[in-house]
Amino acid sequence: MTKTGKIILGIVVVIVAIGLIYWGISSLSQTKVANEPIKIGYVGALTGKSSYIGTYIKNGLDLAVEEINAAGGINGRKLEVIYEDSKSETNEAVKGVTKLIDVDQVPIVVGFDSSSSVLAAAPIAEQNKVILFAPIASAVEITNAGDYVFRNRESSYLHGEKMAELAFNKLNLKTTCIVTVNSENGLGYQAGFVKKFEELGGTISKIDNYVKGEKDFRTILTKVKEANPQAIYLAGYAIDMAEIIKQANELGIDSQLLASAGIETKDLFTIINPPIGNGLIYSYPAFDPNDPAIADYQKKYEAKYGNKSEAFAANSYDAMRIIAKALEVCGSDISCVKNEIYKVKDYPGAGGLTTFDQNGDVVKPIIFKTIKDGQFVNYQ
Repeated sequence: MTKTGKIILGIVVVIVAIGLIYWGISSLSQTKVANEPIKIGYVGALTGKSSYIGTYIKNGLDLAVEEINAAGGINGRKLEVIYEDSKSETNEAVKGVTKLIDVDQVPIVVGFDSSSSVLAAAPIAEQNKVILFAPIASAVEITNAGDYVFRNRESSYLHGEKMAELAFNKLNLKTTCIVTVNSENGLGYQAGFVKKFEELGGTISKIDNYVKGEKDFRTILTKVKEANPQAIYLAGYAIDMAEIIKQANELGIDSQLLASAGIETKDLFTIINPPIGNGLIYSYPAFDPNDPAIADYQKKYEAKYGNKSEAFAANSYDAMRIIAKALEVCGSDISCVKNEIYKVKDYPGAGGLTTFDQNGDVVKPIIFKTIKDGQFVNYQ
């Protein structure tokens, strides 16, 4: 062999060797990725005032993840949830999202016990092209929070409108006072109610907004009593509304009580004792824990947690199931996952038929419920 031929042969051998090394490294890398779990971030209140909400969301998420992993995961890859406690504070939620994205490099974050947390975290998710999925946030501003932001809870504004229609048209209530928490969520309920109630011909006698964590509502309620409205519309956290109901009863206020969906939690009855609260009417997602269509979900939920699911846990369960379906189609392409979620139409979930519009908002029906002897029952 000539000298030139030897050189060429040597070059070929080197090229082949490099190719084999690259192929081996690439194969090992692909195998490693294929065996690694898909990380999902959770940010929500596990401690603090809103921990009951955060726990509902976590319960639904965990049940879905457990079932998905037991069935083999997503295309052979298991799901791994990394938890961050927001401590019921917006700034802690932002810290949690930032850590999940920067340190843990999660492509998807689920959770959030308040609309303010979603709105504060949304720009971070958008900037990093990370999907943010909120199962229970209802502030109207979330509609325009970003292309990567989804929620499967109806807007508070829509709930307010529906309650106003019920109050005026069916309950024949013409005067109302409003007491809501001073937050995006509470003000959304208020705005929807005021607009629709006044359009129908009703009169808003008085509006009061309180700061989250307020304990003494007697000053507000004394003024409400003086206004003598036919109804009082409450929107806020269950514990706050429980205090308002209790103190209104102590002041002898007998106006019809109306409330937002957050009233439905067993924690309500740690503050008020039946028959106090009887007859209160509230709007709620069209979720029936006794619906035969979700009997399998309820059975699994009760087996795991010892009690029946409510809408917040069901929404969270559905959120993870919807995300999983998109991941099966798209793999690690998060832009594709986002687009798949936008395509969801009439998904038969535990929380009811779920459809997403062009803004990532859910389209679901709203029902009315009432309190009867310490139980939450459908309003007829």
